[in-house]
Amino acid sequence: MDKKINNVLFITDDDGNTKTYKVILTHHIERFNKDYAMFENVDDIDDVILFTYDEDLTLQLVQSEEECDEMLKILQKYDEENEG
Repeated sequence: MDKKINNVLFITDDDGNTKTYKVILTHHIERFNKDYAMFENVDDIDDVILFTYDEDLTLQLVQSEEECDEMLKILQKYDEENEG
């Protein structure tokens, strides 16, 4: 059975405010040999967070600008292909 990233992520900041994010895209980038999950804030589509995840579905926030840029290109291509 394949494991799947949860579709929803709740993040609580230091002030106790909780934001809800949903998965908008998962993708493996061979160049980095990593799996990625991109989450979008359900209340603000411009608020996007990118994580890598492993076989245990442990999320790690992506800090690399190069990896973020690559995933944004993949998201743009995905959006263009699914417009209509």
